Amino acid sequence: MSKGTSQSNEQAVRNFIEGESTLTPRLQPYISSGESDDEVVDKLSGDLETSSREIAAYQMLEGPFNVHSTSVAAWKSLIMSAFEIEVPARDGDRHSVSGASAFSRFLPSYSESSGDLSLAAGSGDVGGTARDRAERWLGFHRLTDDQAELLAEEIVEQIKNRCIDDEGPFLSLSEFVNRRVGGRNESFSQKGVLQTAIDLANDPTGASNRAGEGTEGELFSLVDGVGIQNVDDRVKNPDALIGNTAEGSPATLLQGDLLQSLGSLLTVRSDTFRIRAYGNSVAKNGQIQAQAWCEAIVQRVPEFVDSTQTPGTQFDDLNPSNAAFGRRFKIVSFAWLSPEEV
Repeated sequence: MSKGTSQSNEQAVRNFIEGESTLTPRLQPYISSGESDDEVVDKLSGDLETSSREIAAYQMLEGPFNVHSTSVAAWKSLIMSAFEIEVPARDGDRHSVSGASAFSRFLPSYSESSGDLSLAAGSGDVGGTARDRAERWLGFHRLTDDQAELLAEEIVEQIKNRCIDDEGPFLSLSEFVNRRVGGRNESFSQKGVLQTAIDLANDPTGASNRAGEGTEGELFSLVDGVGIQNVDDRVKNPDALIGNTAEGSPATLLQGDLLQSLGSLLTVRSDTFRIRAYGNSVAKNGQIQAQAWCEAIVQRVPEFVDSTQTPGTQFDDLNPSNAAFGRRFKIVSFAWLSPEEV
């Protein structure tokens, strides 16, 4: 909800419910059966303690992405969802991006018309070297189709390795994004899935970590930094001291750059499922007389199985039915299938 008076909150809620909100278009209003738009607006624009607890029940995310996917094509598609988006500049103009996905750490980005790059490069720039460096530090990252596939492959490999090592899935987005402290694999305690995948895709041999001049990576350049090998056995995780002086700079791609564009779509569990069933009739002699296949698409919704309790009811206050069965599933579609469709 918007800040300000109760009237502004009421208008913000009504705009969202009526599909006229300026929020991300992937957040769609959801009104359960038995409630009217006006009732929802009254509930969510009143007491802030109540509305903050209940508002999630009236929002659905369109097209969420489950981070447990081990499909390279799916991860590549997610990365390329930022394909050729325009990046806003600080002068109100926009940078066009051709043939790549754009990820900017700074929004708005630098201004061409104001000469930001030239100012950053200085008057003594020879051969455009300083201007190139300025663009790396003030600009934004571009990932081509091939680079997106390379990154997607590394992400999938990290997901497989970590879920095998942990003997289970990521229970929260925090587990997926952050490093794993105290895990059996010490390399997992340095970085999370995305940052590890970025670094391995960009520099698979670790050349940028060795002493000497910077290197060009597969995804971004590390020519502005030098390798460091401050290995010290006195620390718990000495490998964490190995790296490059340009790491974390705007010239490098970080997981936060990806999450700024894609983070709102990620989830660790799915709420929509495809269920298929099979049945047959068998004669006394064991011969199958008839058989059938069916398919249902079911979706978990915010309200509980017993809808007399609101979706925001605290767990300790749930009645036995809701404590046992949780949220309600609705059948979105149902179809009989032919053998060829199975």
